[in-house]
Amino acid sequence: MVYKMTGSAVLDGRVRGGKWTRRLLALLYVFILVENPLTRVFPFLSYFDEVFFIVVAFGALLKCRKGVSRDWLRLSVIVSTLCLVMGSIGLAGWVASGLQESIVAAFKDMIAFAKFPIGLTALVLLLDNVDEIVLKDCAKISRVFILLSLFCAIINLIYPVDFFSHDLRHGVQSFTFFYSHPTYLVFSIVLCFSLISREHERLGLYELACFAILILTMRDKAFGFIALAVFFSIVGIEKRNNLLLYLTVAAVGAMVVAWPKISLYISYPNSPREAMYSAALDLSIKFFPLGAGFASIASSVSGEYYSQAYFDYGIDKIPDMTPDNFSAMGDAGYAYYLGVFGLI
Repeated sequence: MVYKMTGSAVLDGRVRGGKWTRRLLALLYVFILVENPLTRVFPFLSYFDEVFFIVVAFGALLKCRKGVSRDWLRLSVIVSTLCLVMGSIGLAGWVASGLQESIVAAFKDMIAFAKFPIGLTALVLLLDNVDEIVLKDCAKISRVFILLSLFCAIINLIYPVDFFSHDLRHGVQSFTFFYSHPTYLVFSIVLCFSLISREHERLGLYELACFAILILTMRDKAFGFIALAVFFSIVGIEKRNNLLLYLTVAAVGAMVVAWPKISLYISYPNSPREAMYSAALDLSIKFFPLGAGFASIASSVSGEYYSQAYFDYGIDKIPDMTPDNFSAMGDAGYAYYLGVFGLI
C-alpha cells in the first residue's frame, strides 16, 4: 500500500500530501534528525545511508522517466561530470602511487565519495515539486527539535551535564546533546535551519536559536555556517545571476575558517589528525599534481584495506590508527581530499 502510494506520487512528479504519505515522510525526517543517537543503540542502523541512497537514486530515476526540466537535466549532467572527473583523478592517483593494492578498496572508496553529491542531487530532484504541506510538517518538527535542543543547551551551559557535553573549548563545554559528537548535532541543526529559513527571507527567532545552538557546539564548521548564512541573508542567495560568485566566496570563506584548525592539528605531536594532515600534505606534493588516489589515506576503507601509506609514515603505531583498530581513520575530512586528489 505504502509502496503504491509513494511510487505513484514519484511517477506523477509530485509527493502528494496524503495522510499516510505525510506521516511516512515526517517519520523519515525525524529518523534523519536522530539517526546518530539511534545508531548508538541499534548498530544495524548504520547501513541506513546506503539503503537511503539506493532508494533516493531509484526514486529520482523513476521521476526522470516522466521528464524533468532543462535546469535539472543540466544540474544532473554537471554533478555526474564532476563525479566522473574526480573519480578519474582518484583512480589515476591510485595507479600512480601504488599505496593501495586492493582494487576493491579503490572502487569502494570511489563509490563512498560519489554517494553524497549524487544522493543529494537525487534527493533535491525528488523534493523539487513536493507539496508545501509536507515541508511545513517537517518545519514544525524542526521547531520542536530546536526548542528542545536550545533548552538543554542552556541547562548544560549553566549546569554542565556529562551526557550533554563533549569537550572543553575556550572555557565552554561543547554541547553535543545526545549525539556521539557535536558534528552530528551541527548537521541536524543546519537541516532544521534550512527548512525553517525557506519560509521567509529574513532571519527570525528560530534561525537565531539555531545560531545559539551552533555556537554552543564550539565547532569551527558551525561558526563557518553561521557566517555564510548571515552573508547570504544580506546579499540574497535567490539572485541566481550572482550565484556562482557567492558560491566562490563561500568556498574561500570555508577555507579561511578551516585553515587555522588545520594548522592547529598539524602542530599537535603524534595525534591522529596531525598525522593525517601531515601525511596527506606530503602525498599531495610527492604525487603532484595528483594525490595518492582512492583508499590511500584518511578514510575508513583505507583502514579496512590497510594502506601502505600508514606504514610509510609510522601512522600504524598511533592509537586508533592501527591495523586492528582504525576507528580514527575517517576523522579528518580535508586530509582525505588533499591526500586522495592532491592539489588538483
